[in-house]
Amino acid sequence: MKIKKFDRDRAKFCVWVNHSSHEPEFASQIKDAWLFVRYYQDSVLRRDGNSVMSHLEAVAKRVYFWRFDFKFVIAALLHDILEDCSEVTLEDIKKRFGCSVADMVDFMSKNILGNSPNYDHKVSVYLKDHPHFIFLRLADNLHNIINYQSSRSPESLQRNCQKIIELLEIAAQFIKIKPKLQKNRRLLKDLETLKEMALDHLTD
Repeated sequence: MKIKKFDRDRAKFCVWVNHSSHEPEFASQIKDAWLFVRYYQDSVLRRDGNSVMSHLEAVAKRVYFWRFDFKFVIAALLHDILEDCSEVTLEDIKKRFGCSVADMVDFMSKNILGNSPNYDHKVSVYLKDHPHFIFLRLADNLHNIINYQSSRSPESLQRNCQKIIELLEIAAQFIKIKPKLQKNRRLLKDLETLKEMALDHLTD
């Protein structure tokens, strides 16, 4: 039964990838990333008891619909793996998926701080050179706040929503200097939805 479920889930995800606008070479790399996370994270559960795979796929699809390239889609699939799986290292990600993807996964990983004293400092350092990484974090936040806010404590939810507002402000400054992003209606609509939901929770 487990093999049948794997085949069914893989086929479903591959259908989505094949119908996306990615070139065959890039589509193949996205599918490889899916197989990679499925191997390591299939048994990992979210706070609500559901498999983490549904979250990873949702974030990957979100950054695709926001028109970010295939490396963002791969990084979205991999964004939790360093926190969930101690046997996977950043060097493994770099060798298999390249430096750009590894940098995005590192940016998203709270348990690998490098030379930073805390995660917020690490984020600020990354965003100086890679401001577009913030949209990967916001895609993650959007899916989390829509689906998992009920599994957080009120205090945790408040802290998370405050951080979301701060990140949205940073993103807004970046969007101001990027005409292409200013025309991205799907992105702007989703970010506005995220802002409204975060503010609603802050005023509860």
